[in-house]
Amino acid sequence: MKMLARSYVYWPTLDTDIEQLVRNCTKCASVEKDPVKAELYSWPKPNSPWIRVHADFAGPMNGRFYLILVDAYSKWPEIVQMSSISSTATIQVMKDIFAKFGNPTTLRTCHQYDVEIYMISSQSSEYENDRVDWCDW
Repeated sequence: MKMLARSYVYWPTLDTDIEQLVRNCTKCASVEKDPVKAELYSWPKPNSPWIRVHADFAGPMNGRFYLILVDAYSKWPEIVQMSSISSTATIQVMKDIFAKFGNPTTLRTCHQYDVEIYMISSQSSEYENDRVDWCDW
């Protein structure tokens, strides 16, 4: 509404005046949309370690990125400082971590591309596409 008004007229308190007009308008209030409330969702707790692992990148901080993996059962974090977050570098770091702890049953990540590359390059039957979850956003 403000943008439309500004395309035709202008005065210094235009935004404030429009906001006040809308706030005091009973017709506007009767058709106002209630904000959609998102339903809260908690992940179910796995029954043992390394069943579900969440992974994401943090950074850049001082020119570095950090690959963070967290076990959903124990909340154990694995944090690896990385100068590159290329697929090759990410794959190598994940291989090193998984060599230490074993392959998780489910890997939850927002970085679909890197994990797909890992799954393909690992040639491992441990991973199937339906056992890797991607963020919806």
